[in-house]
Amino acid sequence: MIAQALIFRNGKVLMVKQRKHGREFWNFPGGHVEKWETPEQACIREVKEETGFDVVLKRVAYAGPERKVFFADITGGELKLEEKLLDWAWVMPGEPDKWDHIIAKIWENVFGAQAK
Repeated sequence: MIAQALIFRNGKVLMVKQRKHGREFWNFPGGHVEKWETPEQACIREVKEETGFDVVLKRVAYAGPERKVFFADITGGELKLEEKLLDWAWVMPGEPDKWDHIIAKIWENVFGAQAK
């Protein structure tokens, strides 16, 4: 299970750039849920590890069989990118060079067809 956060600021969503399995892609901050934690705990921990931000989760934005995405608000911390990540960006919804098929599916489930 993967737990991720949708963090908005000025109409843009925070995304991080990763390299896994030989490819680079943009993703929402978050990561794998450990055996000892809930998806909510994992999301808060992973966002802090990846971005330096402390967050509070508001509600579930998307729940699938392998992924749970939460709306989140920043409550503290400073943006500093984790070493394993390549970049970060505040992205306009629907920015085509940032969405892969997984993110596009989540975005459409959260905001509907108008998000394209």
